[in-house]
Amino acid sequence: VMEHQNQVCKRGCQTSGQVQLHPSQKISHGRNGSLVVELRCRGHRELIWELMHPDWLGFVQIESPDRLKEEYSEQLERAKKAVVLG
Repeated sequence: VMEHQNQVCKRGCQTSGQVQLHPSQKISHGRNGSLVVELRCRGHRELIWELMHPDWLGFVQIESPDRLKEEYSEQLERAKKAVVLG
């Protein structure tokens, strides 16, 4: 089981405060009117796809763990391959 901490910027708080990513999540108020979402789950893959949901995308900053940050970045790179500009 891994500990995850994500920060949702103030602009994204309207939706995120109503969304439950995981039964273990705890939401507290963070810096500058943001929300801090802490949760415990077994893996990163499901959480990564939840964080890429249009309601969250662009509003979430992954604070920990580092491995989640790395896997999220890898998924973004893979997603870019779906679009060919030119």
